Amino acid sequence: MDIRFPEGFDESGAEKVKDKLTFVDFFQMSEPEKALFRERVKQSNGAVQVFMHPFYEVHNSGEPITLKDLTRVNRVNDGVNGALSTGNTQGDKPPLIIMEEQSNLEKTKRLLIKRQQNYIQNDVVMVPTGEGKSIPRALPERQPRPGQSSNDFIRENWQEFFRQLKDLGVTAVIIGGSFFWADGRGGNKDGTGTGCVGSAMKSFDEGGFKVQISDFTNPDSRERVLADEKSDFKKYL
Repeated sequence: MDIRFPEGFDESGAEKVKDKLTFVDFFQMSEPEKALFRERVKQSNGAVQVFMHPFYEVHNSGEPITLKDLTRVNRVNDGVNGALSTGNTQGDKPPLIIMEEQSNLEKTKRLLIKRQQNYIQNDVVMVPTGEGKSIPRALPERQPRPGQSSNDFIRENWQEFFRQLKDLGVTAVIIGGSFFWADGRGGNKDGTGTGCVGSAMKSFDEGGFKVQISDFTNPDSRERVLADEKSDFKKYL
């Protein structure tokens, strides 16, 4: 059964709504923006909400979303809406960070602007990532330096991101988004992998942050982790 995207997923007419959202580039924050973000982190006891590639299927689907897909997509969609529709700027919830592919940053901004009549005034902190990868683009370089391995390049980008997060007082990450395979059955060409969300969880953990799986992951949910006695992700529940 094929159906249309739900209301808000159509990017047309984005400019018709008065702006309530302010988009902040994490790696280009001004000192006043850092001070505000640091205060909000303090109010949330060091925690931030992170959504990894939350609208990936919306941006990249060449086909209408099926009813089965819609359930998964809406789980993440509900999480983003919840983060922006409550008193986020008053410290009622941890501040929101969206990690989005560089090529989809503007699409995500337009999509959120389209829906913002349902939101309160909010800052949305954006972190660009590589294409189809969870790796933050924290460094000016887009490719490894001559003689530098890909693994070292990836590690340096994560380390710089972590350094800046810690400087802003972040100690804990509640993460959701796309994609997450709790049993490592998908994502890679060989049919293995935990997805960008799964790999990011492990990176944040190795970086010294307390990590928690949010209720808003796609396609697998917290329930899938709970049901799998051998899951490596149980420690993040």
